[in-house]
Amino acid sequence: EYMFLAGEACYRAGDDENAAKWLRRMTTEAPKHASRPKALFRLGLAEGRQQNWRASVDALSELLAKPPDFTSVAEAELWRGRGLSRLEERRAARQSLGRVVEADEGILAAQARIELGRLCEAEKDDESAVSEYLKVAVLYGHAEECAEALVRAGDVLARTGKKDQAAERYREAVDDYPKTAWAAEATKRLKR
Repeated sequence: EYMFLAGEACYRAGDDENAAKWLRRMTTEAPKHASRPKALFRLGLAEGRQQNWRASVDALSELLAKPPDFTSVAEAELWRGRGLSRLEERRAARQSLGRVVEADEGILAAQARIELGRLCEAEKDDESAVSEYLKVAVLYGHAEECAEALVRAGDVLARTGKKDQAAERYREAVDDYPKTAWAAEATKRLKR
């Protein structure tokens, strides 16, 4: 129990490196402990926040192999999907992210759709990427995610020669979500 608590304390303090060490040790040394699912969850997130994508995916895949008995399954799938995407395992990433969109109607689904848009971009499917990004702006009310999606849509439109449509997306991000970091990015792009 103390290993999980130490890992959790480090995680909450933003010390992902030490959190991962404690949680990895806990999952290895106490494989039947009741807190193991929570430890795998936090381990996967701590590794992901450090961009240790393989370790993140491995922990979360182990967790999700048996339906865990807690409410953070969609968040685990989101981080697993992010990791799979960064590892260029696109089909599996798409499946994980799709499960998030099906299971959640809030911020996790918005973040999953942004990841799906990034996958489409990586596959050079610009039309689908813009579609995923614009779904975020239309379906969800989370300022940072909506602004990010609008800027990403604008970037794809600009890259494909649709400068006027790109500028509209950037202005929308600035006008509708002025206090977000992504609005500042949109302002920079409008000045180019």
